[in-house]
Amino acid sequence: PILVVAQVALSLVVLVCGGLFIKSFRTAQTMDPGFNNPNGLILSLSPQLIGYDDEQSRNFYRQLHERVSHLPGVEAASFTRLLPLSDSSNSNGPILKEGETLPPGSAGRNIMTTVIAPGYFNTMQIPFVEGRDFDDRDHLNTPRVVIVNQRMAQMLWPGESAVGKRIFIGEGSNPREVIGVVKTGKYRALAEDPKPYFYYAMAQRRPGTMAMVVRPSVDPRSLVGAIRSEVQSLDRRVPIFGVKTMEEHKTFALW
Repeated sequence: PILVVAQVALSLVVLVCGGLFIKSFRTAQTMDPGFNNPNGLILSLSPQLIGYDDEQSRNFYRQLHERVSHLPGVEAASFTRLLPLSDSSNSNGPILKEGETLPPGSAGRNIMTTVIAPGYFNTMQIPFVEGRDFDDRDHLNTPRVVIVNQRMAQMLWPGESAVGKRIFIGEGSNPREVIGVVKTGKYRALAEDPKPYFYYAMAQRRPGTMAMVVRPSVDPRSLVGAIRSEVQSLDRRVPIFGVKTMEEHKTFALW
């Protein structure tokens, strides 16, 4: 009898845990990730692995973006160093707003960030709250600019417009002007609390390894061959890796 009771109790625990798991999984599926590219395609590239310098890499990405954007079935395309809901992140700091000083002994605030190319927000369907996207006005010979999310704007300038404000990454650094504010999304996990986040312009940073994100109007897998051909036509030595759909990418975050 003791064994039967133990088996029944264990079965009840398993059933309860299974029910909670299914409920949590369904809840996660309904959470807003902050972007809307469910049919997207992702490919990672590293031209620097074959000896490209920063300017060569920027030119390569610029040409590839132009070619891929005009492929049949592609609605939009861009690049990002880090994808939302991935298993990696990058933070910069201390982040200071203009007129602010770092208290003695304080490490200051570190804020998550990534590097993106123009058109990233359109590709990922991340709406602008105010301001503009990066464009041809933003390059190495122009003042440095950033785009921040709503959470960062509210944290640094509550009740004010963030566009036109300036931040410093460490005391004595060159200022970076905020040119746009975008909707706050999820960056590491679907269940995370709203976090501050900001974006650098790829034209003003080292590009490094970048992920190309595509918003297609067709089956995303059907575009892989055409995009690979465009890469090879520019330089067949450039490695392509991490090819996956946005649905496959989000699986990690769901689990």
